[in-house]
Amino acid sequence: MTLILRQDEVKGIISMREAVEAVETGLKDWSQNQLLNGLRRRIFAPSGVRTSVHQGAVPASGVTGLLIHCERLNVTSEEQIQDKISLPVGVVYDSEDASLLAVIMGAVAAREIGGRATSLRTAATSAVGTKYLARDDATSIGILGSGVQAKNHLVALTCVRPIRKVKVYSRSPDNRQGFAVSMEQLLGVEVKAAERPEEAVRDSDIVLCATNSSAPVLLGRWLEAGMHVISIVGSDKGLVRAGYHSAKRREVDDETIRRADLIVVNSVEQIKEDEHADIYDTVQAGIRSWNDIHGLPELLNGEVRRTNRAEVTLFKNNAGLGVADVAILAKVYRIAKEKKLGLEVPTTVLPWEDR
Repeated sequence: MTLILRQDEVKGIISMREAVEAVETGLKDWSQNQLLNGLRRRIFAPSGVRTSVHQGAVPASGVTGLLIHCERLNVTSEEQIQDKISLPVGVVYDSEDASLLAVIMGAVAAREIGGRATSLRTAATSAVGTKYLARDDATSIGILGSGVQAKNHLVALTCVRPIRKVKVYSRSPDNRQGFAVSMEQLLGVEVKAAERPEEAVRDSDIVLCATNSSAPVLLGRWLEAGMHVISIVGSDKGLVRAGYHSAKRREVDDETIRRADLIVVNSVEQIKEDEHADIYDTVQAGIRSWNDIHGLPELLNGEVRRTNRAEVTLFKNNAGLGVADVAILAKVYRIAKEKKLGLEVPTTVLPWEDR
């Protein structure tokens, strides 16, 4: 039987902590078998509509599958807005017998905060990276950005570090103040709005860039010893080649890349495929070499790690990982089965001779 789940059944079905734990399980599997995660694939229609497909397998959870999502982009020289987002679809198969376990229609959002199709997975992945990279005693966060991604990330980061103090900056005073009030109430920690981006960064153990910016928001001269930096802006190589945008997006400047003692990205292969400006362009310019850029599997299996308190670490959450999406979808499927949610329909796996 295959379980069909709708948007109203998956919204809030999973907690952020459950998502972070699921993603860590998937990433650990991937760190032992590089074939478990496929490169994200994207196509662009002339209208600016973008379709993304993320494939992955998580043997520890007994699943393989994919997530597909589609949105229309409104691109300017300063930012990239998704002005229309369609219903994402997750497909989950049994990784042992290939049976179709579930079709999940809708954005799987964290119970605490909600969000779009990729908000939960992106935040959970950043949290796992932070768990392995940030100082153990990190208790403060400076945030650049006040949207859905920033909110999801803050909740996720509290799952891996004992956060007590938060400063947030965004271009809109109303937005940053609203973020401070709502997140302080939600998390029970001190959250203050900053008047300038450098004020949010100053004296913070963790610096989170969670923006839709097309130009750097974090300057390397603001960094201090021992900081851990997270950046989530992805590549828009396809938009540039199609003529929608004149230059590739950046979220951190060259000096940030230069000053980082340890750089970890979701996928080095995806960075090269997408020609991601924050990393790819700085390597091409000779600021860093590919030997300086490490993927999440190296971090999860212990090949690289923070070695002292003074190191500046950088986690570039450069692209959605199918293995993370499928790990979350597997958890959603298990929860839905326990709660008897959704509609079960009969399906069959045919033996080869019957095809």
